[in-house]
Amino acid sequence: MLDLRFRSVALGIAVGAGIGAGGAYAYLNRSPASVVQKAPAADLIPGGPKASDEASVFRVHSAFKFGIPQTDTLRFYEGFVASFDGRTRNPKWVLEHITKESLQGEGTRESSSFYEDQGLEPRLRNRLDDFKDSGYDRGHMAPAANHRASQKAMNDTFSLSNISPQVGPGFNRDYWARFEKFVKDAVK
Repeated sequence: MLDLRFRSVALGIAVGAGIGAGGAYAYLNRSPASVVQKAPAADLIPGGPKASDEASVFRVHSAFKFGIPQTDTLRFYEGFVASFDGRTRNPKWVLEHITKESLQGEGTRESSSFYEDQGLEPRLRNRLDDFKDSGYDRGHMAPAANHRASQKAMNDTFSLSNISPQVGPGFNRDYWARFEKFVKDAVK
């Protein structure tokens, strides 16, 4: 009986090792082209224009004339584009083309309020309650002050997909604020 059990265990180990080795061989020798499938970049824009070539997405927003990093979830706004990472519930990056015109206008912070991005799947997006009593500021990645051209442009910066939790004193209200001022002064 012991001999039969030993043979069964040995056979199980051998079969498992064979399957594992075969899977590892197939994984390591796969063609990258069979794993990665390219899609036109414009097709990544929810409800946006469809494109026959990848270059046409660069005509969608003026900031793209400077190039665009690759991403998974793009959020398009009047004055900027944000790449949102649902895993961390934070923007990976924000792309904005700041001009003298975008720094001037009728847009005011007093008429804006933070809001959840309804274009993102609920389980992946930030919620207003996430920041309540957290001790963190809701830090704009595309600063509101850079988007005064219209009230809509200003309001867009208050989407939580443009917000990252930031330590207030010493960072968001200090070094980060100085950096934002430096960028604005460079544009003027």
